[in-house]
Order: sequence, then C-alpha cells, then structure tokens
Amino acid sequence: MELSLPKDVEGAECSDVTIDEAEDMMDKGYEMIEFCKEKVGIGMAGPQVGINKNIMIKRGMLNPVYEIIFNPSFYKEGGTVRTVEGCLTYPGKHFFQKRFKRIGVVYYIWSGEKFLKRTKKVKGMEAFVWQHEIDHLKGKTIAMKGELVDEEKINKRVAKDGKPMEIPVL
Repeated sequence: MELSLPKDVEGAECSDVTIDEAEDMMDKGYEMIEFCKEKVGIGMAGPQVGINKNIMIKRGMLNPVYEIIFNPSFYKEGGTVRTVEGCLTYPGKHFFQKRFKRIGVVYYIWSGEKFLKRTKKVKGMEAFVWQHEIDHLKGKTIAMKGELVDEEKINKRVAKDGKPMEIPVL
C-alpha cells in the first residue's frame, strides 16, 4: 500500500461500500490501519491510498485502537473554531482549517454479515478527525480548504517560548 499523490486525492469521487464489497473492504481497512500506524497517523480515508470508496479508519482518542468505518457522514452541532492540521497527503506541511467544534456522526461498521448503523456526538479533536477524513471522501483536502501555515514563524515561536508545538497528522 502506498500514498496517493495529492492530485489523485483532491477531487476524488467516492461511492458507498455495498454489502457485496464489505469483506474485501474490511481487508483493505486492515491494510490501511497497518499503513497508518507505520506513518504515525491518526486516521486515513480510502482516496489517500487509491480506494475511491467511502471507507475510513481512525484511531480512538483515548486508546490506540483503530476502527474501520464505512459510509460515514456528519452534521454540525456547534460553532466553529480555527485548527492547525497535518495530513499524510501533504507530508511536513500544516494548514489552518475552520472546523465545527461539535458534530454528530452517522456511520456503519461491518458485523461479518451486515452493516450496523452507529451514531454518536463528538467534540474537539475527535470531531476534527471525523471532519478531516470525511472531507477526503468528498474529494476535499486541507490544502484546498485551508491556509498554509508559515513553518518558519512556528519554529521561531517555539524557540522563543521553549514549548514544542504538536500538530497531529490526520
């Protein structure tokens, strides 16, 4: 498995995973998890590895367990906030984004026989991860939606404050 070029992620058109595709997509999901772990990512969407299906994986915020998610969507629950995000599609670059602080998510997991619908409300970092990965499934990326962070300014601030700045790679 390898990362797709940004031009292949930007504008990607994904279709829902069907019951007939579920077992094959589970196998792809496990491959995505291993690849994401190697890259030290928090999440990954199908188009980032050449799969134009509505599949994503994400790590739990309080534990290191990854989940394979099918056909996700979200709806806003609160106001917006400005974030700084990294992405496996753009190694070493970070972008300012506007994200909803709270969202509701609707998604499916595969039981081995059928899709099970799940819903939950999330906030903060977990909400940002969901939005980031679902954006990929809609052909959007942080480079298309956001403003590139001036890394030189960040490094000067870190040197001045003496506090390292951690920016997650989604």
